[in-house]
Amino acid sequence: MSPHNLRLFAAALLAGQALAVGDSPTAPTIDRQDKQFLSRAARRACQQYLRDQTIYSSHYTPPDLKDTMCEVIVTLRGDRLLLGIGAAGPGPIVRTTIEAAVAAARSDERNVDWRTHDVAKLLIEIEAVGSPIALDLGDGWLEPAIVDRVFEPGVDGFSVSRGGAAKRVCPSELSIKNLRASDAIKPALERLPGSTETPSLARFRSTHWYQPTAGSDVVPLRRGLTLVTNDEVTADSVAKTIGDLADYLVYRRRPSGSFAYEYEPAADAYTDADDHVHQAGAAWTLATAAGFLRRAPLLDAAGRSVEAHLARLQPIAGAQDAAFIATANERNKLGVTAQIALAMSAHPDSGHHAVNRARLALGMLWLQKPSGEFITAFPPARRLSGGDVYPGMALLALCEEYKDQPDQRIQGAFNLAFDFYRREFDRRPTLSGAMWLAQPFARMAVLANRREFARFAFSLADRLVAHQLTPATSPWPELHGGVLPNTATLPDIETAVCLAAWSEAIVAARKFGDTERVACYETAARAAARFVLQLQVRESETYHMRVVTDALGGMRTSVADNRLRLENIQYALLGLIKFHETVLSSGG
Repeated sequence: MSPHNLRLFAAALLAGQALAVGDSPTAPTIDRQDKQFLSRAARRACQQYLRDQTIYSSHYTPPDLKDTMCEVIVTLRGDRLLLGIGAAGPGPIVRTTIEAAVAAARSDERNVDWRTHDVAKLLIEIEAVGSPIALDLGDGWLEPAIVDRVFEPGVDGFSVSRGGAAKRVCPSELSIKNLRASDAIKPALERLPGSTETPSLARFRSTHWYQPTAGSDVVPLRRGLTLVTNDEVTADSVAKTIGDLADYLVYRRRPSGSFAYEYEPAADAYTDADDHVHQAGAAWTLATAAGFLRRAPLLDAAGRSVEAHLARLQPIAGAQDAAFIATANERNKLGVTAQIALAMSAHPDSGHHAVNRARLALGMLWLQKPSGEFITAFPPARRLSGGDVYPGMALLALCEEYKDQPDQRIQGAFNLAFDFYRREFDRRPTLSGAMWLAQPFARMAVLANRREFARFAFSLADRLVAHQLTPATSPWPELHGGVLPNTATLPDIETAVCLAAWSEAIVAARKFGDTERVACYETAARAAARFVLQLQVRESETYHMRVVTDALGGMRTSVADNRLRLENIQYALLGLIKFHETVLSSGG
């Protein structure tokens, strides 16, 4: 398919992702100036009530708010502590905001000593709730597979009612607590009084913002995020993000040399989860960042990380000079060996590891079957998951070895892999296969002047373009640039892997004079970089966190999944570095 038609194909492909159930709810329309006015009214209401227990009254309503009737929730925070929450309405928005603010200030049940707080310095958070629309999901209204397809994550809230009682859960609560609608509906129902009546479910949307202190500008939020604009994707901003992410990765490094795998801001805790493949990926990422940033602490940390993995170097019986990286659980995945080989290649002192790089390259070649397929693990576990991903990592590592030491065995391995994975992708196309295989075939096309490799890489990159959200295929600006998998409702951090794939494809398209694809992939890469930047936790988004150091600067899994995993940092750093080198540094 020509790149000229990719966007039209994407619109048709993505139009069927959401499950339409009746009319979509709408949020109240409130511009920035009116949000400022409502924040000021809420603050004055709190000040007056706390001063003399009287109710503040506003004698003015902005023209655009005169007909706005809705429910309002006001939350008060001081020194990052939750001090009070109040709700009021539905009713005229100005009056309702004042009533909700007073309700929040009546916080005796929270044992808050308001005398210790300067109201002018309180953070005031406001959520204006739109009218709910009833949902009829039949018998499936508690089934996650059904419920989560009809709720826009982080945008839709819900109310569940039974026997005259109702419980409302706002989008902001779902975002802060990192919950899907299906996670929250049943607990909400259990908090309602018992009744034999069938419960009813409705969804709604809200307009959400906060004002940090009196007189400061308001901060609009959606899905708990502040919007990153296209204009913010610059060489300087991307370079700063790369530096900040590298520092954050080092921060996640344990005294043992491994990395804390997953942090959940909602629980303010690290989980016990871990993953050998992503620990190896962190070593590759550190080495790549060290080469890009040339910071001594990164160089040292990357070197130590590589050496720690090389301590588990194992020879392969019967394969002269070949080796792999063993793991403690004996699930010796190809992805671990491939990424440590890539880490040694990326490190500025890569020549120091030439012998071990060659041994790992021979080990990866040993895993390739005569058909061209790569087995995904070394003995004793020879075939594991990762069939779409690990072969791409291995081929990328072999590219790096070929770049420094051209070898016909590597050329032969690529020829076999080209025949096998091209047929396999035609038979069973996957986005994970496209994003990981496009990178090595585009790179080897340039290194070995192989136009057929470039054509295969382009076909993979084109498929990724067809799955990218744009203003034509999504109404949500925070999602634009993200790549939407077939089975998901939201794009996620793997968009950063697509960013790396497009960046490699740009280099190949330039070499072979395909100017149309250069332009197409540069457009896709810029949009993907914006989306990746959107996933980073920024200061303005930590307003509800008691302690921010473990989250600030990290990378979310998606715009509705706040888990900060190790691979999120890896994918973002590698994709942004490749994008900076390929597009931003070249004047593209």
